[in-house]
Amino acid sequence: MKVLIKLFVILSLFSIVLFSCEKNPDPISDLLGKVDNGSVTLTWQQPENLGVEIWYGKEGEELALYEGEAIPSGTVISGLENGAIYHFEVYTVSSSGLKSAVVKESYTPADILPSEKQSAISAINSAFASYSESDYSSENWASLVGFKDDGLATVDSATTVDAVLLAKNTALSGMAGVVKLGGSGSSGQAQAQAFETNHAVVLAITAVTVADRVAVLAAISDFDDLSEDAKSYLTHPNANAEFLNGLKSEIEAIISARIAAQSAISSQHDSYNEDHYSVANYETLTSIRDTAYSDINGSNSVTEINEIKNIAISDMDNVETDALNAAIAEKDNFLATHGTTCNFPAATITPGSEPSVDLALADYDNLSTLAKSYVLDEKPKLDNLKSVILDYGRIGEWDFNHSDTWKATYGNDLSLQGSGSWNLLNATHWKYPSRGVGIDTGRFLRLDLSLASDLTSYTFIFDMKVVDRNWKPFYQTNLSNSEDGELWIKGTDPKGTIGVSDLGYSSNTVQENVWNRIVFVKAGSSFKIYVNGTLYLDSSSGGLGRFTISRNGVLFFADDNGEDTYVFITKVAFYSKALSDTQRTNLGVTMP
Repeated sequence: MKVLIKLFVILSLFSIVLFSCEKNPDPISDLLGKVDNGSVTLTWQQPENLGVEIWYGKEGEELALYEGEAIPSGTVISGLENGAIYHFEVYTVSSSGLKSAVVKESYTPADILPSEKQSAISAINSAFASYSESDYSSENWASLVGFKDDGLATVDSATTVDAVLLAKNTALSGMAGVVKLGGSGSSGQAQAQAFETNHAVVLAITAVTVADRVAVLAAISDFDDLSEDAKSYLTHPNANAEFLNGLKSEIEAIISARIAAQSAISSQHDSYNEDHYSVANYETLTSIRDTAYSDINGSNSVTEINEIKNIAISDMDNVETDALNAAIAEKDNFLATHGTTCNFPAATITPGSEPSVDLALADYDNLSTLAKSYVLDEKPKLDNLKSVILDYGRIGEWDFNHSDTWKATYGNDLSLQGSGSWNLLNATHWKYPSRGVGIDTGRFLRLDLSLASDLTSYTFIFDMKVVDRNWKPFYQTNLSNSEDGELWIKGTDPKGTIGVSDLGYSSNTVQENVWNRIVFVKAGSSFKIYVNGTLYLDSSSGGLGRFTISRNGVLFFADDNGEDTYVFITKVAFYSKALSDTQRTNLGVTMP
């Protein structure tokens, strides 16, 4: 029993592997449509053991699935509008439900019955006119006339084109088979004449096409039905089995070549991974395949069919080469441009690198799928760097560039408020004369915000220089400037210390005429002040309401009663969280 169970499991796994490896089936070939009144009859050649699925619809409308349990060649699609263009798509379908590539054609239904009837009547009358009553007994002549009259009547009452053609051929064959007087004719001779008349088009073929298949098979069938006596009366040089079977063999060779070529092209196309191509390149691959299908269906030369196949496969290979080369070039350019950014240590990155990371991410998104496969390791690096940067919670950064003094390096622009003097810094104040401002009494800066909530935890960075020991405010949370500033450099003894009465003041002083980086880190009730990386003040009284920053903004260097004396500034930065020691250190404990 255990052996049987193991065998069942192995067979089941084997069937799953076989199913998962199944390829799409080969498509049909030689799709032809015969239009009629409100209908189109579709015929085709298809590989064995496959079903067929037909979708059709009028131009400008969605295609609908033709419903039918069995859909053989010769299927009639009826209920169509005469004069309208209809598009047909035919697939082969495997037993597991896989579909082949589509074969498409378009036809316009028309009521051709009247013209076919007229053509048949003319053919019957013309054939009858070629016979002379004097050549027949009265009985045989009556029979000949009967074939003619019956044919005309049947044509007149026919409701389909096929019925018209059958009536015409029956009348022509019947008249041709009537025996003449005096042994001048015989049944065999009449059969031979009828055969050569009915199949004149086939006997005149010099270059056979697949479209001739039905007519050739009909000629072979009628030839096989001839008696040996009738065959002895055949006069046309091509009225023989060798010629007719030769046409059939040529047609079969063309059909086989078409099926084999389309199968080879389909297999080649399916071997390409769509994910490894740009949309445009993959559309080119599919276009090459579909154009080759169409050209193959239109060709009746085995040599030409094989040439079309070989060219299509070569062209698809060239698209692959182009795609690979383009992807490698994309990859090389991306790494040359963004390699340094991708490999930047996440532990030391700061918001200042955000533009470079954003550009690298944008350029990565624009890579083709194949190019991305070469740099898969870079995307997680960039995502991690972006995450680290966002964790700083940067609200704004201002470097006071002379070309646009109050414009933000990041975030919202500042606006100059109040009255009084201010000036741009030059080389006598700072080694970078294109940055920085001096702000005197009565002037202050306003930052307007629209945050989701007020801030009780935040970080400020000020790069600044003081030239005296007078009072100097850093920021104020009252946007109307109707209160004292929140943090100060003290202007009374001990002068130069930093803080405010609610927090206390530092024991160390801020040096005059020296550029300093002053950092305030507020985390709830904790309030720490660093000067050039040294902790000047560590207070637990930061939870007072005066230190909460409004969601609407904050003022810099503002005081309500004129204690905002002259100060030099080259940078202000603002973060919506209390930065960690690592983050603060990454930003630089001293000025650059």
